[in-house]
Formats: sequence, C-alpha cells, structure tokens
Amino acid sequence: MKSVVYVTSMPVPFREKIHERVSNWMNGDYHVIYCHRKEPNRLWNVELGAYSNSVLRESFLSLGDRYIHVNLDVWPALNRLDPKVVITTGFNPTFVFAFLWCMIKDRKHIIFHDGWMRWESHLNLSHVLIRKIVYRWSKAFIGPGRHGLDWYRQYGCPENALFQSHLCADNELYKQFANAIPKKYDIAFSGRFAGSKMPLFFTEVARLLKAKKPDLQVLLMGDGPLREAVLDRLRADEIAFHYTGYLSQTDLPHYYAS
Repeated sequence: MKSVVYVTSMPVPFREKIHERVSNWMNGDYHVIYCHRKEPNRLWNVELGAYSNSVLRESFLSLGDRYIHVNLDVWPALNRLDPKVVITTGFNPTFVFAFLWCMIKDRKHIIFHDGWMRWESHLNLSHVLIRKIVYRWSKAFIGPGRHGLDWYRQYGCPENALFQSHLCADNELYKQFANAIPKKYDIAFSGRFAGSKMPLFFTEVARLLKAKKPDLQVLLMGDGPLREAVLDRLRADEIAFHYTGYLSQTDLPHYYAS
C-alpha cells in the first residue's frame, strides 16, 4: 500500500529527481506507475531513480507522432497499491481509468498537466468535456508554469488548489561544467527535431542573428524527422554549425556549457 500514487506515461529525465525527492520526503510512501518504459519515438534511456515504481503492460494507439495509452491493468495496479491520493498527468484513457478508480473508491484525485491555452486551442467538444469532468472532481491542480495555472483558472479551478511544480534538471551535474568548458557557440537547439519543438523556427532565429553577427556559431543537439530539413536550411543560409546527433543525459552538460 502507498499513500500517493503518480500515474504517468513514461520515465522522463526532467522528472526523475522530483520523484526521488518526493519519495524521500514521504519516507517511501509514494509510488510511480508508468504506462510504458519508453515510447517508440523517444531516444531517452532514462535510468530510474531510487523510488518505488512499476510499469504497466504495453498497450497504446499511435496517432501520428503521438501515443495514446490504453492500459486496462492500471485498475488492478491501483487496487493492489490502494492509495489515498492518485495523481494523473493527462487525459489518455489510462489516466481516465485512474480518475474513475478514484471516483468509485472515494479517493482523492490530483491532476498534473502541462497544457496551456495556446497549446490546447485545438481541443474539440469531447476533449473539453473530459477536462471539465476531471477538473470538477479533482482536489488539486499542478502545472509546471504560469500559463498552465492560467489554463486551470479558465476552467474555474479554485485558486487555493493551484500549485506549481517545475520541470527540472540535475543542477549539481550541470554546475560541474559551468566554468570548465570554453565557450564555442552563440546559440543552441536541444531536443527532438519534430514540428512540436519548432526547430525550423530556430533556423529562422539563427538566420536573423547571422545578419547581426556574421561569424555566428550554432550548436545542434538531438534527432528526429526534421533533422535534414533543419541542416539543409542552415547550409542554405551559410550558417556555421556543429551537429552532435542524439546525446545522452550525461553528455548534455558538457555541450550546454560550451
């Protein structure tokens, strides 16, 4: 049994330290349920931290570059853990199942969502209805930034139930490289080369900067379907760049420092 269970899609590097610290703060009375160990379009190899966790049986629908998790076994997992509080991180069917479990078992539900007004402007009526129902019966609302909290306010969520929990990095690891690496680059892109991450917008920024700084040096870290389009755009604009390809989390601090 665990007092708090956090249900989310998969391990991500910018939440691992949070799970460890929350677990320590709660003396281990905390468990994370993952829908998937790693979604097919992700290159991360996240080493799970020192906290209680489990992974459900792989079950999802693919929709373009998105994966919609449908894990029926989240219900027996919650029965086994029997938490007082469940935190869900979105509106995939798996998260809705967990929300319904809370309603039936009379347990508290908390929503942690990183959506905001512009990002969710495409929602249809069914999406909005699901959010209204979940928000109506949730006890607290967590977002990583100010825009996320504003989104909750749009739905009338009470001000005293809004909380912010930043996405995070291993600051101690990055600090080791802060003043140890020579500065080589003026601007960098780090992430998936996919439309939602706007790498082509980055190339436009680089083009405008080059007009002001002809010797502009660009660093590119990551991979994805738009990789060649990005590199071709930089070559066409005669912008000097270094492309690393995909980097592990342990390699990032060295490059960030440069």
